[in-house]
Amino acid sequence: MRTINKIWIVCSTFLILIISHAHSNPQPYNGPCPASCVCIQEGSLHVECRNSTTSALFLPSQAGFISYHFMTHDDYHRPVIIRATSVRQLTWHNSQISNITSELFSNLHSLLQLDLSHNLISTIDEAALQHLSSLKSLNLSYNALSFLPHGLFMNSHYLTELDLAGNFLQSVPFHALAPLKDLFALDLSFNRINEIQDDTFVLNRKINSVQLKSNQISRLSNRTFSYLYDLKSLNLVNNSLTELPKGLFKDLANLQYLNLASNSLHTLLPDALKGLVQLRWLNISDNPVALLPSKLFQYTQLLESLSVDTTDIETIPSHLFDGLKNLRVLSMKDNVHLEMIYDSIFDDLKRLQDIDFSRNNLTTLPHSLQTVKNLTSLNISMNPWMCDCRMAWVPAWLETNKNMTIEKSNLRCASTLFSLRGLSFLPTLRGLDCKPPELIFGTPTEKYLLKSTALLQCIYSGYPPPSITWVTPKGLTFHWNPNPGIPDKFAKHPTAHCPDLTPIQNNPLVHVTENGSLVIVNVSRADAGLYLCLAANPMANATNHIRLMIDPITMHEEQLISIAVGMVTAVLFLGLSLLINLLRRFIHIFACFTCCKKDQISPKGRQIYQMMESIEQYKTQQLDKLKENYTNQVHRIKENCAQQVEWIRESYQGQVQHLKDFRDFGTHHLTSMRDQYCDQIKRVREYSASQLNWVKENYVFQRNRIQKFSSHQILRFRESYKYQQATLGKLLETLPSLYLDNCRSGSCGKTDSGAFEIDVSNIDMYLKKEGAFSGMQYGEACGPDDTLSRLSIYYTPSEQSELQDPSLEPLKSPYFSPMSRSSSKQPNFRYGFPSTTENQAAVFQCLEKTLERQLRDYINREHQVHEAAPSALVPSSSLPEFNKAAPSKVKHRSKTHNRSASTGGVKTANGDTRHIAGKHSLKSKPVNHRAGAGDVSIQNGHAVAVAVDPGASSAQKNICRIDIEQPPDSPAPQAAHETAL
Repeated sequence: MRTINKIWIVCSTFLILIISHAHSNPQPYNGPCPASCVCIQEGSLHVECRNSTTSALFLPSQAGFISYHFMTHDDYHRPVIIRATSVRQLTWHNSQISNITSELFSNLHSLLQLDLSHNLISTIDEAALQHLSSLKSLNLSYNALSFLPHGLFMNSHYLTELDLAGNFLQSVPFHALAPLKDLFALDLSFNRINEIQDDTFVLNRKINSVQLKSNQISRLSNRTFSYLYDLKSLNLVNNSLTELPKGLFKDLANLQYLNLASNSLHTLLPDALKGLVQLRWLNISDNPVALLPSKLFQYTQLLESLSVDTTDIETIPSHLFDGLKNLRVLSMKDNVHLEMIYDSIFDDLKRLQDIDFSRNNLTTLPHSLQTVKNLTSLNISMNPWMCDCRMAWVPAWLETNKNMTIEKSNLRCASTLFSLRGLSFLPTLRGLDCKPPELIFGTPTEKYLLKSTALLQCIYSGYPPPSITWVTPKGLTFHWNPNPGIPDKFAKHPTAHCPDLTPIQNNPLVHVTENGSLVIVNVSRADAGLYLCLAANPMANATNHIRLMIDPITMHEEQLISIAVGMVTAVLFLGLSLLINLLRRFIHIFACFTCCKKDQISPKGRQIYQMMESIEQYKTQQLDKLKENYTNQVHRIKENCAQQVEWIRESYQGQVQHLKDFRDFGTHHLTSMRDQYCDQIKRVREYSASQLNWVKENYVFQRNRIQKFSSHQILRFRESYKYQQATLGKLLETLPSLYLDNCRSGSCGKTDSGAFEIDVSNIDMYLKKEGAFSGMQYGEACGPDDTLSRLSIYYTPSEQSELQDPSLEPLKSPYFSPMSRSSSKQPNFRYGFPSTTENQAAVFQCLEKTLERQLRDYINREHQVHEAAPSALVPSSSLPEFNKAAPSKVKHRSKTHNRSASTGGVKTANGDTRHIAGKHSLKSKPVNHRAGAGDVSIQNGHAVAVAVDPGASSAQKNICRIDIEQPPDSPAPQAAHETAL
């Protein structure tokens, strides 16, 4: 059958080649072609040359494939091809090439495939392939290479196929192979490699196929094939391997083809194939292995083809093929020691298609072969088949599988019966008359006397005669086979054995007779129980139970005998004791041993004996104490050890519990932190929005407040000036009438008072347009250390400033000069409104100078005759002390004044708080009725309290403190203003 398959494969291949050749449609080449060459146009130009020299060839320049056979080259330092430098494939066989230099292929930059096999190449220059940067396939097989230069493939980045078979390499050239990162297939067969170092292929991780057959490899380590995750084919045929180390294939998860045939493997470990989860094809033939572990294939569940030929195995374990549900081809031929296959061997092999058990030493086929439904080919020839009832099922099974091909040649019977030897296999099996075992006689349940002999019989009929197996209540097993030439399923067991298969040697009490009966000699109570009789032949099994019981009469007799013996023994002991006591009494009375007194011990000896006894007693006591002490120490150490162990256990449990609590607390803490973070983000957003609204409202409020405060200050200056003017008028009225004619007419007062006739409705317009508070607009009022100020630095125009006429000019006053924007010295708004004391002092100084000038002019003009001094004309008590209000005479302090006005106090210039008489109110609230008009003034909606201590001196009375109370959220703290009244 296999020959037919081979012929069919050859014919199919030949037919495919013919069809492919017909479809290729080669066309003759019309251009010039060298005389010793054949040129064929098949897509690209193919040139094949034979039996010539390369120097005599004039190849076409467009040649893409060049093949040299028996072509010599004169100078290896010259390029082998001159014109056809665009060649992509070059084959150079059987041409006696001995050396490859760097110039030989220096101009073939487009070469993809280079085949130099079957030559005599022994040396290769390190730069021989440096110009072949596009090379993908290199064949150097069957040459004389013993060494490869380290930098040979330094520029061969695209090389994927390398064939070095049939050379003299003694080790894998891993230094030369290191640059080949994309190497796909490597063939090192038929070399002299004896060992492969660890991590040899660690830099060639993309390799797919490794061929190492027909070398001298004797040892592999578990790191030989490390990191070859893409390897799919590994061939180690015909080497000298003696074992497979553990973990050899741990990284070969994608390996599909593994050939370990023709080695020296004696044993295989159960996990020898661990890691080969994708293995499809395995061959472990031609190895001296004698035993296959039952779990050898537990890691190769996808195995499809298995070959275990020419080995020393004697049997196939029942669970060897468990899990191989994809196995299709099983070959176990030429195993001359293989005699037995267990019945359950084919239980999981449901997809098996091809079985080859030829040329073994098998005598029967397992019954589980009938469960294989997809079997198409079966070869069981050249085996010593026992044509008996054990194979009587085979003809009927073959009839139901007519589509299966069976090799019937050399299929003969080798039965122990001479008449069946050499007969045809199937006709002999069809003529057998086999019957299952049937029980004819079984020993009934009986009662046996103690010390008697019991015979248990179990007689069965059937063909072939069934074997008998006895199992006692103690678990002892006895086998009996009437025909040893036909082994049963217990053939490997000892004839008599214990439950653990330990053989029983020469047991005279229990044994099996020649006809299969069980004999029990000297029956005892331990022999009572249920006995199992099992009959089996190739056709079926049968079971019978026999119960052995002890006769109770024997028990009663034994009890009576025991009672009688006990009574007799007691009487004898009583008489003996009485006789001994009587003899002792007689000896005592007649002093039979008085003669022994002559040999009594002397007093000195008695003393020595006493000393020795005391010493012995002391030694005994010391030993007892030592023993007791030792026992106590041992107990104490044990208790301490137990306590330490208990403490360690409790500590460990506590630590574990703490770790769990820490973990739970950490989880809860992270959750709470996340919630707090979200809440804080929400509060920050709400707070930011509220702060922005508050800043906006505060800014509008402060702007209106400053505007109102400015208006009140100007009105106050106007009222003060009118008061001064009235005072001056009264003063002038007291002068002689000669000099006061003009003043009485009111011309002097009207002239100066016109400067203070201010239009109050235009005060805001004047302030905004002139920029009297420019420092507030540009945020200069906020110092870096002022933590209370929150005034916005942005100016928002009010409705009045937006509706006013931009052409309206501010009021001009000779006594009030607002600060210019261009002034480099900006007012300080850190403590609220600009210093009131300075502004008042400037106004009063101007007023003083004006009055003095008017008085001086008037006196010089009207009283030239009189030489009275101005001080004599004007009483000092009637004029205000203007000099005291000068800034140079007033001590100003930069300290921030407390908000004491809200509690009825005023912060003085030196920092202390003075109480102001009367009740003060904030934000236009009424004040005490006892305060005079000069004591309280309403400015910007706030009460400004002015008080003079009645007990103060005259100089202190002229100077008072004015505190303008600011709200807590005002942009500037309070400022104390000193004025001279």
